[in-house]
Amino acid sequence: AGSVYGRLLENSATGKALPGATVTCGGKTTTTNINGFYYIGEITPGNHTLKFSKTGFQTYSKTVAITAGTSLDAGVNYLIKKPNLPASVAQYKSDGITSISYGGTTNQNTVVLKGVVTDPYSKNVKLQIELRRLDEYGGGFTGTFTQQSVFVASGSTASIKVSDLINGNYHWRARSVNSDGAISDW
Repeated sequence: AGSVYGRLLENSATGKALPGATVTCGGKTTTTNINGFYYIGEITPGNHTLKFSKTGFQTYSKTVAITAGTSLDAGVNYLIKKPNLPASVAQYKSDGITSISYGGTTNQNTVVLKGVVTDPYSKNVKLQIELRRLDEYGGGFTGTFTQQSVFVASGSTASIKVSDLINGNYHWRARSVNSDGAISDW
């Protein structure tokens, strides 16, 4: 068997150690220590996915080739924090000012959806939404965004104008995406 070791840091700009992150390779799992170091031994030789994850951070993985009797230095790897969940999410009539209450209705076929988007690194952020009619996909979501705003400065309100809605009942959810491509949860 072989082994793999390395170090995990937070975002290359900060270079802070990332303790307590989960590292998996070849069916084995460990966590990084207080200085971000990890070691996984007894890995079957071959190509394996080395995966790093931690709550609140973007998951990262890469392929490594494990050789019998050797220890592979996987080097320094980085995880970046996800942008924060959108805050103050609200829905408005087509003027973008008149609010539509939760469960409310409008006779307009255009709505404006808004949310305050922030990023822990102050990166520019955009709002993505998944808007679905309740009579499609069994009333659920698919996990794919349907509309998105332009990038705005962290801490700003992002808005999405949705037009040409057909008469029906809708629901929606939102997430944030930063300019590095890191995505918040829904």
